[in-house]
Amino acid sequence: MNAAQPGPARLTSPPAPVIVITKETATLDNGPRHPERIDGLIRIASGIYTEAASWGTMAPRERHEVLIEAVRRIEQGTILIGASAAIAYGLPIVGMRLGRVEALRVSGQRSATTLLHRRHREGLTGISENQGLLLSSVADTVIDIARWGGLIPGVCAMDAALHEELCVWEEIQEALERLPAGSRGVRTARTALGLADKRSESPGESVSRVRQWQGRLPRPVLQYVLDVGGRVIRVDFFWAQINLVGEYDGRIKYDAASFGKDPRAVLLDEKDRQNDLEDLYGVKVRRWRWADAWYHDGAAMIERLVRAGLEQMPAPWPLRA
Repeated sequence: MNAAQPGPARLTSPPAPVIVITKETATLDNGPRHPERIDGLIRIASGIYTEAASWGTMAPRERHEVLIEAVRRIEQGTILIGASAAIAYGLPIVGMRLGRVEALRVSGQRSATTLLHRRHREGLTGISENQGLLLSSVADTVIDIARWGGLIPGVCAMDAALHEELCVWEEIQEALERLPAGSRGVRTARTALGLADKRSESPGESVSRVRQWQGRLPRPVLQYVLDVGGRVIRVDFFWAQINLVGEYDGRIKYDAASFGKDPRAVLLDEKDRQNDLEDLYGVKVRRWRWADAWYHDGAAMIERLVRAGLEQMPAPWPLRA
Protein backbone atom coordinates (compact mmCIF):
# COMPACT_ATOMS: atom_id res chain seq x y z
CA MET A 1 0.00 0.00 0.00
CA ASN A 2 1.44 3.36 -1.02
CA ALA A 3 2.17 6.19 1.39
CA ALA A 4 -0.52 8.81 1.83
CA GLN A 5 -0.76 11.22 -1.10
CA PRO A 6 -2.62 14.54 -1.23
CA GLY A 7 -6.19 13.88 -2.30
CA PRO A 8 -8.92 16.05 -3.83
CA ALA A 9 -10.29 18.49 -1.25
CA ARG A 10 -14.02 17.76 -1.31
CA LEU A 11 -15.28 17.69 2.26
CA THR A 12 -16.02 21.20 3.52
CA SER A 13 -16.76 22.37 7.05
CA PRO A 14 -19.25 20.16 8.92
CA PRO A 15 -22.86 21.42 9.00
CA ALA A 16 -22.72 21.79 12.80
CA PRO A 17 -19.96 22.31 15.39
CA VAL A 18 -18.40 19.26 16.99
CA ILE A 19 -17.71 19.32 20.73
CA VAL A 20 -15.29 16.69 21.96
CA ILE A 21 -14.63 15.93 25.63
CA THR A 22 -11.98 13.59 26.99
CA LYS A 23 -10.60 12.74 30.40
CA GLU A 24 -7.53 14.87 29.76
CA THR A 25 -9.06 18.04 28.38
CA ALA A 26 -12.29 19.97 28.52
CA THR A 27 -12.97 20.24 24.78
CA LEU A 28 -11.29 20.92 21.49
CA ASP A 29 -13.91 23.57 20.75
CA ASN A 30 -13.73 25.68 23.93
CA GLY A 31 -16.99 24.16 25.07
CA PRO A 32 -18.09 23.13 28.56
CA ARG A 33 -16.45 20.32 30.50
CA HIS A 34 -19.80 18.55 30.83
CA PRO A 35 -21.73 19.29 27.61
CA GLU A 36 -24.31 16.63 28.44
CA ARG A 37 -25.60 19.01 31.10
CA ILE A 38 -26.13 21.88 28.67
CA ASP A 39 -29.51 22.30 27.04
CA GLY A 40 -29.37 22.29 23.26
CA LEU A 41 -26.62 19.69 22.89
CA ILE A 42 -27.00 16.08 21.84
CA ARG A 43 -24.58 13.18 22.29
CA ILE A 44 -23.80 11.56 18.94
CA ALA A 45 -21.02 9.22 20.10
CA SER A 46 -19.05 8.59 23.26
CA GLY A 47 -17.63 11.95 24.34
CA ILE A 48 -18.89 13.72 21.21
CA TYR A 49 -21.69 16.28 21.09
CA THR A 50 -23.27 18.70 18.66
CA GLU A 51 -26.19 21.10 18.46
CA ALA A 52 -29.45 19.21 18.91
CA ALA A 53 -31.48 21.62 16.77
CA SER A 54 -29.09 21.33 13.84
CA TRP A 55 -28.76 17.56 14.21
CA GLY A 56 -32.51 17.13 14.16
CA THR A 57 -32.87 18.80 10.78
CA MET A 58 -29.87 17.22 9.06
CA ALA A 59 -30.07 14.73 6.23
CA PRO A 60 -28.24 11.43 6.85
CA ARG A 61 -25.29 12.56 4.74
CA GLU A 62 -24.92 15.77 6.75
CA ARG A 63 -24.99 13.83 10.01
CA HIS A 64 -22.28 11.59 8.65
CA GLU A 65 -20.16 14.62 7.80
CA VAL A 66 -20.37 15.68 11.45
CA LEU A 67 -19.24 12.22 12.53
CA ILE A 68 -16.36 12.36 10.05
CA GLU A 69 -15.30 15.67 11.56
CA ALA A 70 -15.26 13.99 14.97
CA VAL A 71 -12.96 11.30 13.57
CA ARG A 72 -10.66 13.98 12.21
CA ARG A 73 -10.50 15.52 15.68
CA ILE A 74 -9.92 12.49 17.89
CA GLU A 75 -8.97 9.50 15.72
CA GLN A 76 -5.79 10.69 14.04
CA GLY A 77 -4.28 8.00 11.85
CA THR A 78 -7.61 6.32 11.17
CA ILE A 79 -8.11 5.45 7.50
CA LEU A 80 -11.64 6.02 6.21
CA ILE A 81 -12.98 3.54 3.68
CA GLY A 82 -16.27 2.73 1.95
CA ALA A 83 -19.17 5.17 2.23
CA SER A 84 -17.31 7.43 4.66
CA ALA A 85 -14.38 7.87 2.28
CA ALA A 86 -16.85 8.47 -0.56
CA ILE A 87 -18.54 11.26 1.38
CA ALA A 88 -15.17 12.83 2.13
CA TYR A 89 -14.46 12.81 -1.62
CA GLY A 90 -17.86 14.36 -2.37
CA LEU A 91 -19.17 11.26 -4.15
CA PRO A 92 -22.84 10.25 -4.12
CA ILE A 93 -24.09 7.57 -1.75
CA VAL A 94 -27.25 6.20 -3.33
CA GLY A 95 -29.51 3.77 -1.51
CA MET A 96 -27.05 3.03 1.30
CA ARG A 97 -27.79 3.41 5.00
CA LEU A 98 -25.29 5.58 6.81
CA GLY A 99 -24.36 4.80 10.39
CA ARG A 100 -21.00 4.87 12.10
CA VAL A 101 -17.95 6.04 10.22
CA GLU A 102 -16.38 3.22 8.19
CA ALA A 103 -12.68 2.76 8.88
CA LEU A 104 -9.92 0.30 8.11
CA ARG A 105 -9.46 -2.29 10.84
CA VAL A 106 -5.95 -3.29 11.76
CA SER A 107 -4.83 -6.14 13.95
CA GLY A 108 -5.74 -5.75 17.61
CA GLN A 109 -8.47 -3.16 17.11
CA ARG A 110 -12.09 -3.59 18.10
CA SER A 111 -14.46 -3.92 15.16
CA ALA A 112 -16.76 -1.19 16.45
CA THR A 113 -16.97 1.80 18.75
CA THR A 114 -19.79 4.29 19.18
CA LEU A 115 -18.14 6.32 16.40
CA LEU A 116 -16.39 3.81 14.15
CA HIS A 117 -17.27 0.66 12.23
CA ARG A 118 -13.90 -0.91 11.48
CA ARG A 119 -13.64 -3.37 8.59
CA HIS A 120 -10.86 -5.59 7.29
CA ARG A 121 -9.93 -4.59 3.76
CA GLU A 122 -6.98 -6.15 1.95
CA GLY A 123 -5.42 -5.00 -1.28
CA LEU A 124 -5.69 -1.22 -0.92
CA THR A 125 -3.84 0.49 -3.76
CA GLY A 126 -3.13 3.70 -1.89
CA ILE A 127 -4.11 6.22 0.76
CA SER A 128 -4.99 9.87 0.20
CA GLU A 129 -4.90 12.73 2.67
CA ASN A 130 -7.82 15.15 2.58
CA GLN A 131 -7.84 18.04 5.05
CA GLY A 132 -6.35 15.97 7.83
CA LEU A 133 -8.28 12.80 6.97
CA LEU A 134 -6.70 9.61 5.67
CA LEU A 135 -8.82 7.96 2.98
CA SER A 136 -8.66 4.89 0.81
CA SER A 137 -7.89 5.86 -2.79
CA VAL A 138 -10.80 6.97 -4.95
CA ALA A 139 -10.53 3.78 -7.01
CA ASP A 140 -10.59 1.55 -3.92
CA THR A 141 -13.44 3.58 -2.45
CA VAL A 142 -15.81 3.25 -5.41
CA ILE A 143 -15.03 -0.46 -5.67
CA ASP A 144 -15.98 -0.90 -2.03
CA ILE A 145 -19.22 1.03 -2.55
CA ALA A 146 -20.14 -1.54 -5.21
CA ARG A 147 -18.91 -4.50 -3.15
CA TRP A 148 -20.65 -3.52 0.07
CA GLY A 149 -23.54 -1.41 -1.23
CA GLY A 150 -24.58 -3.06 -4.47
CA LEU A 151 -24.63 -2.44 -8.21
CA ILE A 152 -26.55 0.83 -8.33
CA PRO A 153 -24.59 2.55 -5.54
CA GLY A 154 -21.38 1.35 -7.19
CA VAL A 155 -22.23 2.67 -10.64
CA CYS A 156 -23.37 6.02 -9.21
CA ALA A 157 -20.10 6.41 -7.30
CA MET A 158 -17.94 5.30 -10.22
CA ASP A 159 -19.75 7.55 -12.70
CA ALA A 160 -19.29 10.55 -10.42
CA ALA A 161 -15.61 9.81 -9.76
CA LEU A 162 -14.94 9.48 -13.49
CA HIS A 163 -17.02 12.53 -14.42
CA GLU A 164 -15.24 14.69 -11.81
CA GLU A 165 -11.88 13.29 -12.97
CA LEU A 166 -11.00 12.03 -9.50
CA CYS A 167 -9.67 8.89 -11.17
CA VAL A 168 -9.72 7.14 -14.53
CA TRP A 169 -11.40 3.89 -15.54
CA GLU A 170 -8.10 2.01 -15.72
CA GLU A 171 -7.26 2.92 -12.12
CA ILE A 172 -10.49 1.33 -10.93
CA GLN A 173 -9.76 -1.73 -13.05
CA GLU A 174 -6.26 -2.02 -11.54
CA ALA A 175 -7.63 -1.65 -8.01
CA LEU A 176 -10.20 -4.34 -8.71
CA GLU A 177 -7.53 -6.73 -9.90
CA ARG A 178 -5.58 -6.23 -6.67
CA LEU A 179 -8.38 -7.57 -4.50
CA PRO A 180 -7.57 -11.01 -3.08
CA ALA A 181 -9.30 -13.94 -4.75
CA GLY A 182 -12.62 -14.70 -3.16
CA SER A 183 -13.16 -11.19 -1.81
CA ARG A 184 -16.77 -10.35 -1.10
CA GLY A 185 -18.64 -8.53 -3.85
CA VAL A 186 -15.99 -8.69 -6.57
CA ARG A 187 -18.47 -9.82 -9.21
CA THR A 188 -20.79 -6.90 -8.44
CA ALA A 189 -17.88 -4.45 -8.54
CA ARG A 190 -16.75 -5.85 -11.89
CA THR A 191 -20.25 -5.41 -13.31
CA ALA A 192 -20.42 -1.85 -11.96
CA LEU A 193 -17.09 -1.02 -13.58
CA GLY A 194 -18.31 -2.47 -16.87
CA LEU A 195 -21.28 -0.09 -16.74
CA ALA A 196 -19.42 2.97 -15.43
CA ASP A 197 -19.34 5.95 -17.78
CA LYS A 198 -17.83 9.39 -17.18
CA ARG A 199 -20.47 11.04 -19.37
CA SER A 200 -23.18 10.50 -16.77
CA GLU A 201 -23.96 13.82 -15.08
CA SER A 202 -26.18 12.88 -12.14
CA PRO A 203 -27.07 9.90 -9.94
CA GLY A 204 -30.49 9.89 -11.61
CA GLU A 205 -28.89 9.31 -14.99
CA SER A 206 -26.68 6.58 -13.54
CA VAL A 207 -29.63 4.79 -11.94
CA SER A 208 -31.58 5.08 -15.19
CA ARG A 209 -28.76 3.52 -17.20
CA VAL A 210 -28.40 0.59 -14.81
CA ARG A 211 -32.14 -0.07 -15.01
CA GLN A 212 -32.01 0.11 -18.81
CA TRP A 213 -29.22 -2.47 -18.81
CA GLN A 214 -31.06 -4.70 -16.35
CA GLY A 215 -34.25 -4.30 -18.40
CA ARG A 216 -32.45 -5.49 -21.55
CA LEU A 217 -33.03 -2.27 -23.48
CA PRO A 218 -30.63 -1.33 -26.28
CA ARG A 219 -27.58 0.65 -25.19
CA PRO A 220 -28.23 4.42 -25.46
CA VAL A 221 -25.80 7.10 -26.54
CA LEU A 222 -25.17 9.40 -23.58
CA GLN A 223 -25.12 13.20 -23.73
CA TYR A 224 -25.94 13.20 -27.44
CA VAL A 225 -25.82 16.62 -29.11
CA LEU A 226 -28.55 17.64 -31.55
CA ASP A 227 -28.55 20.77 -33.70
CA VAL A 228 -32.16 21.89 -33.63
CA GLY A 229 -32.91 24.93 -35.77
CA GLY A 230 -29.42 26.30 -35.16
CA ARG A 231 -29.59 25.64 -31.41
CA VAL A 232 -27.42 22.99 -29.82
CA ILE A 233 -29.33 20.74 -27.43
CA ARG A 234 -27.63 18.02 -25.41
CA VAL A 235 -29.85 15.17 -24.26
CA ASP A 236 -29.32 12.52 -21.58
CA PHE A 237 -30.04 9.42 -23.68
CA PHE A 238 -30.47 8.89 -27.42
CA TRP A 239 -31.45 5.78 -29.38
CA ALA A 240 -30.64 6.60 -32.99
CA GLN A 241 -32.27 3.45 -34.36
CA ILE A 242 -35.74 4.81 -33.57
CA ASN A 243 -34.90 8.52 -33.15
CA LEU A 244 -35.81 8.46 -29.46
CA VAL A 245 -34.60 10.91 -26.82
CA GLY A 246 -34.73 9.91 -23.16
CA GLU A 247 -34.59 12.56 -20.44
CA TYR A 248 -34.20 11.96 -16.73
CA ASP A 249 -36.39 14.38 -14.77
CA GLY A 250 -37.33 16.25 -17.94
CA ARG A 251 -34.09 18.23 -18.07
CA ILE A 252 -32.64 18.97 -21.50
CA LYS A 253 -29.11 20.33 -21.19
CA TYR A 254 -27.83 23.16 -23.35
CA ASP A 255 -24.38 24.19 -24.37
CA ALA A 256 -22.43 26.78 -22.38
CA ALA A 257 -24.26 29.68 -24.03
CA SER A 258 -27.30 28.97 -21.86
CA PHE A 259 -25.45 28.74 -18.52
CA GLY A 260 -26.55 31.31 -15.95
CA LYS A 261 -30.09 31.52 -17.26
CA ASP A 262 -32.88 31.85 -14.69
CA PRO A 263 -33.98 28.27 -13.83
CA ARG A 264 -37.61 29.38 -13.89
CA ALA A 265 -37.20 30.58 -17.45
CA VAL A 266 -35.58 27.28 -18.36
CA LEU A 267 -38.57 25.40 -16.99
CA LEU A 268 -40.98 27.64 -18.89
CA ASP A 269 -39.06 27.00 -22.12
CA GLU A 270 -38.89 23.24 -21.65
CA LYS A 271 -42.07 22.42 -23.52
CA ASP A 272 -41.04 24.67 -26.40
CA ARG A 273 -37.69 22.90 -26.60
CA GLN A 274 -39.39 19.52 -26.65
CA ASN A 275 -41.61 20.77 -29.46
CA ASP A 276 -38.50 21.87 -31.36
CA LEU A 277 -36.92 18.47 -30.90
CA GLU A 278 -40.03 16.68 -32.07
CA ASP A 279 -41.00 19.05 -34.89
CA LEU A 280 -37.66 20.21 -36.29
CA TYR A 281 -35.54 17.13 -35.69
CA GLY A 282 -38.32 14.56 -35.83
CA VAL A 283 -37.40 12.80 -32.60
CA LYS A 284 -39.65 11.38 -29.92
CA VAL A 285 -38.99 12.55 -26.37
CA ARG A 286 -39.77 10.46 -23.30
CA ARG A 287 -39.18 11.73 -19.77
CA TRP A 288 -39.11 10.08 -16.38
CA ARG A 289 -38.41 10.96 -12.77
CA TRP A 290 -36.48 9.37 -9.94
CA ALA A 291 -39.36 7.19 -8.78
CA ASP A 292 -39.85 5.83 -12.31
CA ALA A 293 -36.24 4.62 -12.45
CA TRP A 294 -35.77 3.63 -8.81
CA TYR A 295 -38.82 1.64 -7.76
CA HIS A 296 -39.79 -1.81 -9.05
CA ASP A 297 -36.49 -2.17 -10.94
CA GLY A 298 -37.32 0.83 -13.09
CA ALA A 299 -40.46 -0.78 -14.52
CA ALA A 300 -42.25 2.53 -15.14
CA MET A 301 -39.32 3.98 -17.08
CA ILE A 302 -38.76 0.79 -19.06
CA GLU A 303 -42.44 0.50 -19.96
CA ARG A 304 -42.46 4.11 -21.15
CA LEU A 305 -39.46 3.53 -23.40
CA VAL A 306 -40.81 0.25 -24.77
CA ARG A 307 -44.11 1.93 -25.62
CA ALA A 308 -42.07 4.54 -27.49
CA GLY A 309 -40.65 1.81 -29.72
CA LEU A 310 -37.59 0.28 -28.03
CA GLU A 311 -37.50 -3.50 -28.16
CA GLN A 312 -36.12 -5.48 -25.24
CA MET A 313 -33.17 -7.67 -26.22
CA PRO A 314 -32.61 -11.33 -25.31
CA ALA A 315 -29.80 -10.28 -22.95
CA PRO A 316 -28.34 -7.04 -21.54
CA TRP A 317 -25.83 -5.17 -23.68
CA PRO A 318 -22.17 -6.26 -23.30
CA LEU A 319 -20.16 -4.69 -20.51
CA ARG A 320 -16.91 -2.83 -21.02
CA ALA A 321 -14.09 -5.19 -20.19
